[in-house]
Amino acid sequence: MADHALEDPVQARARELEARREFARALDDELAALRVGLRLQIIQRFETLLAEHTADAVLLQLVREAYDYFEAPESRTRHDIEAWVKTARPFVR
Repeated sequence: MADHALEDPVQARARELEARREFARALDDELAALRVGLRLQIIQRFETLLAEHTADAVLLQLVREAYDYFEAPESRTRHDIEAWVKTARPFVR
């Protein structure tokens, strides 16, 4: 083991500066990895919320069409009931 008490102060300072640079690089790498992970989580959450919002809009449209179906016998929904059932099926399961 080297005796650091006898070490040249310039060399000691250079080693300290290099250790600080290495630590800063490691910290930057960790922060970059966290940023990427956080970005992915936020994007995934947004995609989930968007899908839920889209599902809500589709469900609302289905309810409107069902109401129209029962209220107006001549409605367009009555003529396209197979498409309505196909769209509604995922909400029933």
